[in-house]
Amino acid sequence: MHQLKLIYFDPECTGYHLGHVRLFAERAAVDSRIASAHFVLSPEFLAHDKANILELIQSNARLSFELCSRSVAEACKPHSGLRAREKGRIRWSEVRRLLQDRPGSILFDSMFDLNIRGAALDRRPLNGFVTGIVHFCAPALLSKRTKEKWHLRIAYLLAKRRETPFVFSFDKMFIEKGPRYIVNNWRWVPDPLPVNREQLQRLLLASPSSGKDHVEFLLFGSLGRRKGLFSVLEALERLALSTAKRVSVRILGEYSEGGTNEREHFLEIISRIQSKGIVGLRFEERFATEDELIEALIDCDVVLAPYLHHSGVSAALIWAAAAGRPIITQDSGWIAHETSTNKLGLMCDPTDSVKLASAIAQMVNQEDRRNLWPPDRLHKFAEMHTPDHFYSSIIEQLVLFE
Repeated sequence: MHQLKLIYFDPECTGYHLGHVRLFAERAAVDSRIASAHFVLSPEFLAHDKANILELIQSNARLSFELCSRSVAEACKPHSGLRAREKGRIRWSEVRRLLQDRPGSILFDSMFDLNIRGAALDRRPLNGFVTGIVHFCAPALLSKRTKEKWHLRIAYLLAKRRETPFVFSFDKMFIEKGPRYIVNNWRWVPDPLPVNREQLQRLLLASPSSGKDHVEFLLFGSLGRRKGLFSVLEALERLALSTAKRVSVRILGEYSEGGTNEREHFLEIISRIQSKGIVGLRFEERFATEDELIEALIDCDVVLAPYLHHSGVSAALIWAAAAGRPIITQDSGWIAHETSTNKLGLMCDPTDSVKLASAIAQMVNQEDRRNLWPPDRLHKFAEMHTPDHFYSSIIEQLVLFE
């Protein structure tokens, strides 16, 4: 059996980046199809390595790691000040170096969006082949907006490269319905929940609580206007008194968008709602650990993810489905397509606080939520997005290509 020589490249270190590195390292360590897996990580990764990933790598003869240069890591940060094309050049240059140092390897980049720019700008041959996950919204590429047409042009150039025979996307619908070069050169991979088997079982076995006189809504993760935070607060103030008395909202996450003034405005609204004492509202400004988030999901009845025209995938949708909880979310993009197709909850235009308030009231007054959104059906969607399925979807494609 031919074994893969893999380079896993990720110069970022927080959020799902950490989760993806961990689940890849855990599975590559026991995968007979992997001859070697070399992880190239950000210097800051050491400070975020709460799962002792590097210890796992160092204890396995087939696994190794190196820290990329600080200049590469800094250039790849969202707020580096560099234009996307310059970031792409820097990242692609690092890809070129890694393949030169380890000939015959396959390089996988879990955040391939910047690399596609580098691949389009630097057409020189590479000593190996490169693949990764493209995160930008695939369906939006077919719109008439100039910027998105440029993305589509880049995707076309990428498909023509011998060294990039295929890339991955979380959006199965676009791969099936996109242009021919997308259909032929893109592969679907499920966005995974970064949890172990025991944690996933806790979610899948959780059952909605009964006998409560209120409905608990959960909004979690990175908070800000773009994620619908202000829309939720405005909607709460629009609820009819009889409905508001039955609503409890827990906001769990860090405020990450906007300046100081906007954050102060957000806190003022929180305080105003709490002072009225009609709607139960708790705000905990911190990112929850995976175990804390699992407990919060088990305790809630409905998950809120009313993003304002969010184009990409949403971990909130997968977390909610894993816990068997319906969701209230936007009516556009990937998240709306999946919510509608798999009947995972309610959709509305979250830019309209009246419509969002109506969706919240509908959930509150829907006594048969469990029948409308049975946990078993929601679980089936989540089970397609496990770490094992994510890893195997990628490795199986690499093995087939080899």
